[in-house]
Amino acid sequence: MTAEPDTTINVNSQDLQALGNAGINKADIEKMLHALATDLRSGNEAAVHDQANGLTAAEIEILREGGAYGLDDTSPGALARSRRLAVMRLQLEFKQLQRDSLYASAVAELLGISAARVRQLTNPGNPGLYSFKGARSKAWFPRWQFVESSVIPHLRLVLQTLSPQAHPVTVQQFMTQVNNDLWSSELEENLSPRDWLIAGYPAEPVLSLIRDI
Repeated sequence: MTAEPDTTINVNSQDLQALGNAGINKADIEKMLHALATDLRSGNEAAVHDQANGLTAAEIEILREGGAYGLDDTSPGALARSRRLAVMRLQLEFKQLQRDSLYASAVAELLGISAARVRQLTNPGNPGLYSFKGARSKAWFPRWQFVESSVIPHLRLVLQTLSPQAHPVTVQQFMTQVNNDLWSSELEENLSPRDWLIAGYPAEPVLSLIRDI
């Protein structure tokens, strides 16, 4: 008699709590697993390839440094799986980024300005704040751009240099991950772009790096 396959997926309480804290519920996980299984059953590498192809080489490198894996595997069958997993990870991190970001009203309160002024500062022609669209096209403002009750130094220059096509998760990781090209001789350590600017260093090294995203 052939034993039935075990269909149980074991997830411990700490994993569930971490996912819940990131705003990821059971339905989200089920949808992503179903989408992955559907792709694997159909062998639909093209659709997965198109989704991941929305990322530039620099974005893929940033995601890899953040822990993503399998982005370079081009062996038969592996491309679809690895890229789909990368897209799933991106979706999960996007939900967490949205959960951790601020509403426009919270930004107005933090900076001591009006909601109308916040909207003005998101003008694509001359942005003074970084925002992205989440559920129901609502604007969200990531916390990396703020320090205490102000914005980080040179934020406007950063946003003027940043490609509008850059994914919000990529931008978040770029700004908050330690970068080997940003060495502080005073602190004797490498800094993230965010910490580099907060420490009072010139913007140009960060601008040079962000042009590649």
